[in-house]
Amino acid sequence: MILLAVGTRLLADPTTRPRDGSAATDGGTIQAFVPADCLAVLLGRPLPSLERRAIPQSQSTPTLPGEVTTQPSFEQVLGLLEITGLLRGGGQVFADIVAGLPLLATHEFAIILLDARTTVAPDAQGSTTRPSVRLGSLQAAVVLRTGGRDDDAMDWLNRVIGRYTNSDEASLSEFKTGAATGQRLVDRRTPEWAVLEWAQVEQAFVMGLGYGTVERIAAARRRHAPRLADDRWYVAARARCAPATAWVEFFVNFERSRERLGPAAAERIDGWQRSLHSSRTNRELWVFGADDREWSCRRLAQAENGDRLRIYAGRPGDAERYASILPAGARRFAVLRVPVADLVRDLPAGLLAIQSGRTSAAMEKWWRAWEHDKAIDIDGALLANIEDELLVMDFPPHPLGVPLALTVAAPIRHSSDVRAAVAAALEAWEQRLARDDRSPLLRMSIQRTSDDIWFLRAGIAGPAMKVSDRFIVMSWSPQALREVLPLFEKPRP
Repeated sequence: MILLAVGTRLLADPTTRPRDGSAATDGGTIQAFVPADCLAVLLGRPLPSLERRAIPQSQSTPTLPGEVTTQPSFEQVLGLLEITGLLRGGGQVFADIVAGLPLLATHEFAIILLDARTTVAPDAQGSTTRPSVRLGSLQAAVVLRTGGRDDDAMDWLNRVIGRYTNSDEASLSEFKTGAATGQRLVDRRTPEWAVLEWAQVEQAFVMGLGYGTVERIAAARRRHAPRLADDRWYVAARARCAPATAWVEFFVNFERSRERLGPAAAERIDGWQRSLHSSRTNRELWVFGADDREWSCRRLAQAENGDRLRIYAGRPGDAERYASILPAGARRFAVLRVPVADLVRDLPAGLLAIQSGRTSAAMEKWWRAWEHDKAIDIDGALLANIEDELLVMDFPPHPLGVPLALTVAAPIRHSSDVRAAVAAALEAWEQRLARDDRSPLLRMSIQRTSDDIWFLRAGIAGPAMKVSDRFIVMSWSPQALREVLPLFEKPRP
């Protein structure tokens, strides 16, 4: 999925299957496939199903008793966008990536950034501003624990391969990794390092970008190289972050990333952390868990002065404050204790910190000019009125089963000031998107409805928000927001 987004062009025999001559293994943990020296990894248990499924019609649509309707799949929805011209040239790549998401719904997975190198753009050498940094090489992998049943993964891969086949430019070869035989695809139109590999390794399906990627995964799994599952700091950190309820984990090695990416990119990593008022850390582990209905979120950071544990969600007593709001249909929820105002202020600053000097300077200039022209104090009107708490829940459910299609609510004070500031800011972004419509995937715009719901349209109506008297409420579509708004517009108990 993610590997193809970097632009690799593919060619292969649609009937090709990697052959694994290894015997059945003990099953191990997904961490056993992850090399200890990786830069970052996202680990997950199977997510809620994304596959097409039969769902009862809503109450507003008359049906016969027991009648169900089959909801459209991702492929059908994205195909419609393509036919209607809403997907641009790169939109098909986006559609192919999304069509692979059901693989994450049914298998334990690891998405691994193994290595990356950057170079400074030739015209930026010796520049006094932040130089432009380009990707020099990359190694990444996706591991799916299929138990040897890799047909779904191969079928998806073959569909994508068939779409990008060009026998004049690409070639396919086999390679050995232990007892397994894998496939390697090389396309002369891509950088030398951008080759695609895949193989079955110890009952897991591995797709890798970069020469030798699959072999690195196999070496870790077979204990021929250090692996994350045996790393002392990681094991101890995970034990402190409630691993029994872990649903998704994110591990990042900032220290090694600074070393491998080079000075120019390392400065941007440090700038990102400074912008978020976070001290320099060497490694971090984020663990998102699910205990009964309540989500938890814990972060353990390794710094020069020792490890620091932060609990952002899952504290005793947090849920009781929202008992009158939470609907019975919400399967999961979380009460996040975070400095919301700082996040709203500092996250854009962090994103600017990793951009080129020219890009960040232009964006800062535009924003300062907008604040001056509108005479709006965003800090005073908006940020000062947001409380340090977020309620997150998976209601209303998405008809396609999209994971993380959530509703988020932030308690506020002085709603009239907040409403005016939000409207002014979104109007500014609406104008900027209309002026700089360069989205490579989808045409994007910000729109406002007659009932004061703001939403992002990217082909179809997307994320939406509204400022009520007590909350800023956001959900995954305008209709979903309308369904959930009455919960947040109740009078205080």
